[in-house]
Amino acid sequence: MNKNIAQRIVKDVQRKLDTWNEYSMFKIKGIGNLSRSDMDELLMYCDDLMNGGFKQHMFLPRGSIKAVFEAYGITIEDNVTF
Repeated sequence: MNKNIAQRIVKDVQRKLDTWNEYSMFKIKGIGNLSRSDMDELLMYCDDLMNGGFKQHMFLPRGSIKAVFEAYGITIEDNVTF
């Protein structure tokens, strides 16, 4: 289930990046003021999520990145792998 949601997030991020110019900020699911770096971070975390969950040795998503996952119905604490 979370793998499908992560794939949807990747698709949404890619769609936003396709229309990106270097001066724009991004907004996904009502979460605004996301930078290009935030979008790359979302893709990185989605890759982890599609491969079994967030890795314990990595920093867990926080702030607006965490808010994007929560907007898609993914809780961070329930998806940590050891």
